Amino acid sequence: MKFNGPLPSNATISLGVRKAGAILFEDFVHEVVTGENFTWKYNKAISGQKYEIQGYLWIENQPLSQSQILSVVAPADYELLTI
Repeated sequence: MKFNGPLPSNATISLGVRKAGAILFEDFVHEVVTGENFTWKYNKAISGQKYEIQGYLWIENQPLSQSQILSVVAPADYELLTI
């Protein structure tokens, strides 16, 4: 994950994932941001399944920004979300 601009010290991020075509995202990461390059892994992915992933930036439990929706087929490595 990459960030456009400086991050506030109290920023947290969350990541949502859904199977392609589904409506709702499942929150699978919610962490305090500790640096510019944040890495993550979705352990429930099924090989060959298409997923959509979106990142969210939060300040004091309020949404501030979100990434584009990234479509990938599992397994996928080195995919980049930008907020």
